[in-house]
Amino acid sequence: MIGKDRQNVKGNLEGKGNNADTDSRKKLSKNGSNVLNGVLRKVAPRLDFTWRAPSRVDPSKVSRLSRELGIPEGTARVALRRVQGDLRRAAELFRATKPSDLMPDLPGRAEEQLQNAVKRLLLARKNREAVGIYADYDTDGITSAVIMREALERCGIHPVFVYFPSRLKEGYGFHREGVRALASQGASLIITVDCGIAGGSGFRQAAELGLDVIVTDHHIPGQTLPLAVALVDPQMSEWSNSGLENLSGAGVAYLVAHRLLAEVGAHAETGLAGEVKIPGQAGMSAEAGDWLDLVTLSIAADGVSVLGQNRRWLQVGLELLRRPVRAGIRALAAVAGLSGGKLNLERDVTFGLVPRLNAAGRMKEARFSYELLTASDETGATSLALLLDELNTERRATEEQIAVECLAILEERGDPAGEALVGAWSPSWHPGVIGVVASRIRDAFWRPVALAGGSGILKGSVRAVPGFDVWSGLSSCSKHLETWGGHREAGGFSVLPEKVEAFFEDFRRYAEDHLDLPTLRPELALDDWLSSDELSGQYLASLLRLEPFGPGNPRPLVGVSKAVIRKVERKSDNGLEIYISGRSGVPLRCYCRGLNKASDFVVPGVSGLAADVVLSPSLRTFQGREEIALEVVDIKEEAFVG
Repeated sequence: MIGKDRQNVKGNLEGKGNNADTDSRKKLSKNGSNVLNGVLRKVAPRLDFTWRAPSRVDPSKVSRLSRELGIPEGTARVALRRVQGDLRRAAELFRATKPSDLMPDLPGRAEEQLQNAVKRLLLARKNREAVGIYADYDTDGITSAVIMREALERCGIHPVFVYFPSRLKEGYGFHREGVRALASQGASLIITVDCGIAGGSGFRQAAELGLDVIVTDHHIPGQTLPLAVALVDPQMSEWSNSGLENLSGAGVAYLVAHRLLAEVGAHAETGLAGEVKIPGQAGMSAEAGDWLDLVTLSIAADGVSVLGQNRRWLQVGLELLRRPVRAGIRALAAVAGLSGGKLNLERDVTFGLVPRLNAAGRMKEARFSYELLTASDETGATSLALLLDELNTERRATEEQIAVECLAILEERGDPAGEALVGAWSPSWHPGVIGVVASRIRDAFWRPVALAGGSGILKGSVRAVPGFDVWSGLSSCSKHLETWGGHREAGGFSVLPEKVEAFFEDFRRYAEDHLDLPTLRPELALDDWLSSDELSGQYLASLLRLEPFGPGNPRPLVGVSKAVIRKVERKSDNGLEIYISGRSGVPLRCYCRGLNKASDFVVPGVSGLAADVVLSPSLRTFQGREEIALEVVDIKEEAFVG
């Protein structure tokens, strides 16, 4: 099956077969985006952002941080605001990762569980047991599986088998089918990655077959903990105050792998990365950072915080991705159009590499991405990368179609913006992509969104707004559900068609009880507030020193009071190019997205208009060159009075 898919895709893209299907999908995706944007303009409200003024910071701390790190005072001021004025944590944002940073200290009881996992794996090594890895089907689960398998094999555990449940047939969780499959291959020990802490039928099946289970996960535990040899999960109470509660599943797998190899002294046996030095990381070799390329992919994919331990790993991982040692990542980067230069976490990883890796589990089988990341030859890696790119094109077209259909349902219903929670379902919707659609609908209406689709038992996804706890909400409505789980911000569930409307009704009631709808608006938390004569492109560019950006450390938002708009031009993508006067007297070129509310405030041809604006700097590639891009996020006549 894999070989057939590779040949079809390779033939299409090389012109050896009929490429009409590929072209039509790409055309559908492009046209679908235009249709979706048109429907969004018609159905979704123009969201009115609340601007939150930047907090006050101690000027003496700003001067000290600026002086000690050699950074502009404006950058120091923003850094201190992001860590509530803590000088040590602010300095951490600029500190390079050292080898000693790779393995954090764990609290006593958490360390116990980690040791229990390592001891059982070492016993498997001694007894020559076969070990099965049960992994989730998304990028986090796939990268976790690669890390765990390579670690087990590197320390002498053979054979190792990997199982990915089908998103469509089995859904998320630790299921009996996978346990039976691994047992049939001879596994006497199963280690879960990125799943398992919420329990599941797999534990009962493992007990019946006499198999031991180690759980490594990062999701919130259920009310009853599963019976296992070890439970390694930073969401458990044993990890309280460790600062590691935001690890990805692959981050947890990395902790186990790192400790296991330290125990057997096998780290020097790596053949992956040799002794390639990582620029800017004194004393750090790529060998010491093995698997941090995969951990970086998982952090970007799962939307976990980019601060703390994740930030230390990202600094190494981004360099490994920029100069990849894995044939699969080289091939995927080429397909995604990424080569050389500085790698941007948001632009290149989150929106470039990750969607293609996720497309395998969403549209077909997660194993395609797993095989890509473990590929040893360039030809095989290229073939798989082309397949993932094609699946990603198909995924985008499918998402656009579902989003348009969902918006049509909401329009027919009346006023979805007046509901506490947006819920919709259709048996024709592909369960593999509705999570992404839910995010888009959430962003359009700024309400929690629950969508479900598929034949037979419906599979659904939930996406939250700030202040809404998805896990608690699903828990309160669990009587309607077959399975459920997730985090505070997002979750998944399965439900029978005859129960889905009752579930939505109870879920809406939960949202009404826990959200203040009149005040529920998206917020822009400003990092700085300047007068127009303080505005300079140099200052905005200096804020990029705070990269990588992501959850916990978002792209900076700088408010400018009474900025003078000198010129506005309409662009081909329906966005605007806006020129704003700065300190130097030379207008700063900014851009505004087509669906941005700011595009309603200014129109092409306007000149001399004074308004309060929010700007956000980023790096973008233009005609092969990297340049600073300034986005106009919002415009108001007057944001703050008094």
